[in-house]
Amino acid sequence: MEWSFFALRKCGNDPADRPLTFHYSTRKRRRTMNRDAVQGNWKQFKGLARQQWGKLTDDDLTVAAGKREELAGRLQERYGIAREKAEAEVDEWMKRLS
Repeated sequence: MEWSFFALRKCGNDPADRPLTFHYSTRKRRRTMNRDAVQGNWKQFKGLARQQWGKLTDDDLTVAAGKREELAGRLQERYGIAREKAEAEVDEWMKRLS
């Protein structure tokens, strides 16, 4: 769902005088909040990640530290899967956490 906000300026023919449009996406905000929550509480989520992906070592999880790209890279390396699939798995896991 997207919301639009308008800031009105004085009316005139100059394009700079036209209303400004600002977009706010709740989807992006939620995704960012999920990632921030995982990164901020990584020590707690580390155990859940270990349950989800048993092949990841403690070192892998420590290096990842809640960073989506790093975690996907470690999954790709340990499980031999495509980068896109690894990223999709991480995204789905983070979505389930919230």
